[in-house]
Amino acid sequence: MTWKPSPGAIGHDALQHNWQSLGNIYICLPWNLLPLILQKLQQEQITATSRKRPRHTGQEPSPVPDSMANKRRRLEDKGWDEATASLVLDNPREQRKQERYSNIQERYISWVKNRGFDPQQPNPAQLLNWLTAGVLVQNWQASTVNNYKAAIIYMYDDKTPFLDPDFLSYFKAIQERTIKDMKEIDIDLRPILDFFRQQGPNETLGISILTKKPKFELTEVSCKIPVFFPKETRGGQQIIKYPAIRSHDDPLLCPVRAIAEYLRRLEGHEIMVPHHKNKEFLYRPLIRDVRFPKTPVINQTISNHITEITDMLNLPKDETRPKARAIGPTAAIKKGARVDDVVVHGNWSSDVIVNNYYRLSRATATNFTSLVLS
Repeated sequence: MTWKPSPGAIGHDALQHNWQSLGNIYICLPWNLLPLILQKLQQEQITATSRKRPRHTGQEPSPVPDSMANKRRRLEDKGWDEATASLVLDNPREQRKQERYSNIQERYISWVKNRGFDPQQPNPAQLLNWLTAGVLVQNWQASTVNNYKAAIIYMYDDKTPFLDPDFLSYFKAIQERTIKDMKEIDIDLRPILDFFRQQGPNETLGISILTKKPKFELTEVSCKIPVFFPKETRGGQQIIKYPAIRSHDDPLLCPVRAIAEYLRRLEGHEIMVPHHKNKEFLYRPLIRDVRFPKTPVINQTISNHITEITDMLNLPKDETRPKARAIGPTAAIKKGARVDDVVVHGNWSSDVIVNNYYRLSRATATNFTSLVLS
């Protein structure tokens, strides 16, 4: 079976064939076809696996102490009934956190066991030794150290051993070893703006470039399109935020016009899909696969499309590409926008978040030399 017609193949484009006679199938799929494969499996009610069965070695693998099964058992031992435990453990955010932490925890468990210690028991000294090995051998940065610390501490119910002042002083020392470079990054958007102007009116754009254009513009301006479950939270709760859109005088740069044309192309392709952060929540995805309008794209596809646009920036050779979400706030502040307005506009929790993570330059529109010396 081939993607395109080929002599000797029994067929081409597997998505166009019936899979129901194949039984329980094994699929090694490219990530960009994941939405289409899932849709195919659901439509034909087929079960499949993307993982090969591990070879049996006769030894049971060491469980991560904070696996969901072990944690559920510990809670039930404390008197929690099944419904109460499920309310906590079946939380999608709790499950995603465990997925992020599991690989880190397995590496730590293997390291500790090789040194003759019991990973089931909290051991601050061994945790610090493991982190130090990462700092010295693998050059872990302070942010990595803090993330790994959180993943390991999360394994244990009893966290009091990790409140020791000497233990906490270690992370202060790690932080003080880090020097934060506050160098200015000059963002010149003219290459991107010129590119969009050269493409012509939205009505004549191909679906590929029309798909990428709103993605970039929506990272730089507000919009009145609901954003479900962003990474920001309020009071520990997930949120739905409603940024407000503004039009632009140049129709070739106006995000409102670009989105309107994109939505016009999607007419007749209405779908509702479960959100990847909460499967019980159905929503209408804005960005779709250019070949199959009824198929939403994954986050990585959107990120790749935005990267294609931001790669047009003229940056020094030794400068890394800035985060797309930082380009808009930086440019707006340099042209006179108040930081408070940027905080509200981006729905950030405080100006500290903007200044530390989304402001690439400390330059402002104010000429302090003229103000002081006049």
